[in-house]
Amino acid sequence: MLKTKSGLPKHCGWNTDRHGVRRVRFRKAGFSTYLAGIPWSETFMRAYATALEDVQEQASGRSATARPPSAEHSARGRTKRV
Repeated sequence: MLKTKSGLPKHCGWNTDRHGVRRVRFRKAGFSTYLAGIPWSETFMRAYATALEDVQEQASGRSATARPPSAEHSARGRTKRV
């Protein structure tokens, strides 16, 4: 596993959230999430592996949260106001 200057795995960085708490954030290819656990612990590495898998799913278009637009939304989006 490669470490960066910050001592964290690739695609991770320290981030201070809106409450002033320093947390590790994973960012890659438009996907972003906070990782739980102490860096390099078993829990952290499990969360890191899950984040990498989620990026691959998102890239292939099979995201668990993605859903096709409803017929109502599609119809409204195609109408043109004059």
